[in-house]
Amino acid sequence: MNKWLFTAIILAVVIGLICIFSQEEPKHQVDGISTVTVSDYSFGIVMSEYLFDFENEKYYSYRAGVDNTGVHERDMNNGMNGFNAVYDFDEENYPAFKSGLHKYRFLNWEGNFINYEVMDGHQWSIIITLKDDTVIEVHGSNAYPKNYQNIMNIFNQFVGDEFMHFLEFE
Repeated sequence: MNKWLFTAIILAVVIGLICIFSQEEPKHQVDGISTVTVSDYSFGIVMSEYLFDFENEKYYSYRAGVDNTGVHERDMNNGMNGFNAVYDFDEENYPAFKSGLHKYRFLNWEGNFINYEVMDGHQWSIIITLKDDTVIEVHGSNAYPKNYQNIMNIFNQFVGDEFMHFLEFE
């Protein structure tokens, strides 16, 4: 066998093994999620918030009321803790939703993602509460973790176009 071909095969095998074993394992399992809260802010005002209750298979949606008079206060006394609507999980899409969260290592996100060069723009937070009461908080301001857009797309596919439909990231 040609010396260069043999070297190329060995190199390909080594690279393949590195790729396989360098996959970051999830720190927690998706089945261990109790709730996920996803919030968007603009100038410190919550513009939208979604609470995904995995134990009761429901999600709650809040969108700020905005008109020509400004942003309206959130009504925390409306019987739904300030959310505008509540929906049941879509049983048909639920397995793909959970699979996507696992695929993109959603539960490995941690810390803050801040772009100090931008003064306003998009601020967001995600709070994940696990069934063992572990809380994972991730926040950002004009900066995002790896796979952020993939995760937002998974949420969009699960709940439909309503979920953070105004956010577009490259």
